[in-house]
This record gives sequence, C-alpha cells and structure tokens, in this order.
Amino acid sequence: MSLFESRTRAFEAKFVHDEDVRFRARARRNRKLAAWAAERMSLSGDERAAYELFIIQLGVFYGDQGVRERLLHDLEKAGKPISAHRIRRMMDEELGEELTLPLRPHDTHAKH
Repeated sequence: MSLFESRTRAFEAKFVHDEDVRFRARARRNRKLAAWAAERMSLSGDERAAYELFIIQLGVFYGDQGVRERLLHDLEKAGKPISAHRIRRMMDEELGEELTLPLRPHDTHAKH
C-alpha cells in the first residue's frame, strides 16, 4: 500500500468516526430535548419513553428541522408554546455540550 493510499484510508476512517460521534451526540441531544418537552407536557412513564424514542427517530429521518418543528407543534398543542428561536438555541447548546462528552458504546439507548 502506498503512502497516499494509507493516508486516504486513514482520512476515510477518521471521517466515519467523526460522523458516528456527531450522530450519537445528536441522538443524545434529541433525547434530552424530548425529555424536557415531555416534562413540560406532563408526560411520564411509558408515554415519556415513547415520546423520547419518537423524537430520536424523527431526528434520524428528518434531521434537526423535523425535530424542531415537531417540538414546536407538540408544545403548542399542549398549551406550552415556545419560540422557534429558543428551541434552536437549546438545540445548538445541547449539541455543543454533547459533542464534548466522550463517546460511549450504545449511548443512544442509555437512559439519562
């Protein structure tokens, strides 16, 4: 293997690792946001767990915009409206915090 091929593979491996870290950080962030929203909407137990899982899955398929829009909609429907700016700010702050944490195995399934 040439030096160029070796560097290319190392770069690709780092890219895959970095994307995995970001994916897991977003999932943890979305779980925290869902837990926060569930508390505001007075959800508990199985309802809360189902809502957290739903928001995490929403993030996987529809990204940050899908999560933000759903949180805004659900909170509005529950009579606990919040601004899109505040949700965006919370999402950014939580993601920044999550990206500073060490990577844990299966952290998207862990209860916090």
